[in-house]
Amino acid sequence: MPRSRVYNERGEQRCTKCGQFFPPDAEHFYLHRGRPNSYCKGCDYARKAVYRKVPTEESLLRRFRAQSLPTSELYQFLAEKHGKEIARKMVDQERQALGLPAMLAEIVYG
Repeated sequence: MPRSRVYNERGEQRCTKCGQFFPPDAEHFYLHRGRPNSYCKGCDYARKAVYRKVPTEESLLRRFRAQSLPTSELYQFLAEKHGKEIARKMVDQERQALGLPAMLAEIVYG
């Protein structure tokens, strides 16, 4: 069910996040099927920024496979999420899949 849109006497639409009124046009709201969304562009951008800042396991694995993420950073992220032993196995599997030797435990795993 779509969110109800609130308009003031000047025909401006209220953002359901910040509560401010803006003209219901493409300058202030993203349009979906010709109608403005319920969040203004500023609030929508801030909401999406939260998800852009939080790395996911998939995004880190993609970066590692593209060789733009060091092994130690991948290990730290996986160790916090899965534990040290599982993280060690996952990193070694990824390195093996790339044709790299398994890392020496004392160098990466501390």
